[in-house]
Amino acid sequence: VEPTLVRALAAPNPLSGQPVLFALLAVCNSAPLWALQNHAPAALAKAVHITDPATGDNVLHAAARLGASSVIRLLVEAGADPHQRNYAAQQPVDVVPDWAGNTLAVLASLNN
Repeated sequence: VEPTLVRALAAPNPLSGQPVLFALLAVCNSAPLWALQNHAPAALAKAVHITDPATGDNVLHAAARLGASSVIRLLVEAGADPHQRNYAAQQPVDVVPDWAGNTLAVLASLNN
């Protein structure tokens, strides 16, 4: 079940082309990740490595763009790399919107 679940989360969203997991984060915030953590932790450990093939963004980049600091903490605890760069050489800390100061602080603390 877990490999199938991870493949489904990594599959491209037909509307945006981004991985389905990224769309779930945008709509549901942390709910899909909490469900994985509680019911399929091995799937979460694999899901943190999902990358958008068009941009090189990983799931941390997606969470950073949303200003989702609680999601970022959960992803890092599950093994996501806060130093991973996308194709534009940006780390997740580099893509945090101006209005998301708390998220920026969380990511900055992880980069030290």
